[in-house]
Amino acid sequence: MSAPMGSIRRMDKVIRKKVRGEITYNMKLLIRGERGTGKTSLVARLQGQPIPETHVPTREIETAAINWSMKGSSEESVKCEVWDVVDVGLTSKDDSDAADAAMLDSESQGRHQVAPVDAQNVDVYQNAHGVIFLMDISNYASLEYVKHQLDVVPTHIPTLIIGTFRDLRRADGEPLKRAIFKEDVQALLYGTAKDMKNPAFRRPVEQHYFEASLSNC
Repeated sequence: MSAPMGSIRRMDKVIRKKVRGEITYNMKLLIRGERGTGKTSLVARLQGQPIPETHVPTREIETAAINWSMKGSSEESVKCEVWDVVDVGLTSKDDSDAADAAMLDSESQGRHQVAPVDAQNVDVYQNAHGVIFLMDISNYASLEYVKHQLDVVPTHIPTLIIGTFRDLRRADGEPLKRAIFKEDVQALLYGTAKDMKNPAFRRPVEQHYFEASLSNC
């Protein structure tokens, strides 16, 4: 029997040795959130790398392959394809000027410019096994972003929401002012009384929330 679309696939042991180097399971994990919430930093930490010292906006969807060995098993391991999802791809002003010139040249030769790879032109949820949303607890707009996305994420995909930047401090050493509180998170995950009366209201079947400092995880 073939595995359902999007299910975690276990490969034949012989094929695994020849092709995948003993990889037992393949998974696809999405990292989503507003710009500046720490998506790229989380991907770096998952790879065992330090957090980038400066913030450079991610221009388009980027992926990284991470291999994990399963605890208690010397034979089984997981290859996780992590997607750093960009909702709208970026093009700098300099690139835009160059792109305009290139487009004119391309059009004269029958070629077309390739758009950035982003969530507007890719179905990121296809074959995904999980999604992590990052939410800056000092920025309420980042909660609104997650709320909108939870309304459309396929309900069968396990979902984790991480509140970030709990470790950041102001120039005077005081913690950043929190903008998202426990009751906000409860309403985000389970809806309000008004939401409960809306037959269109939906949430992933499995969802969790916790807060973290990415610099210490």
